[in-house]
Amino acid sequence: MPILETERLILRKVTPEDLEDIFSYGSNEEVTKYVTWNTHRTLADSQVFVDFALNQYAQKQIAPWGIEWKVTGKMIGSIDFVS
Repeated sequence: MPILETERLILRKVTPEDLEDIFSYGSNEEVTKYVTWNTHRTLADSQVFVDFALNQYAQKQIAPWGIEWKVTGKMIGSIDFVS
């Protein structure tokens, strides 16, 4: 999976270290009212997403990119490519 980079963002694989960042945006109801998945209520909810992404990478399947904001190094979202 390639790493894609813009002036402000890096699109890269999700890692286990992203768990708290994922929970930070995934538990925000203002964010999740616009997506197809449920608001994360616990870190375990976010862990399910991390585990899914890591499994997809291992199986060489279509998988989400993490969106990292270069200024902070934090993951601020994710995006999928679906053929």
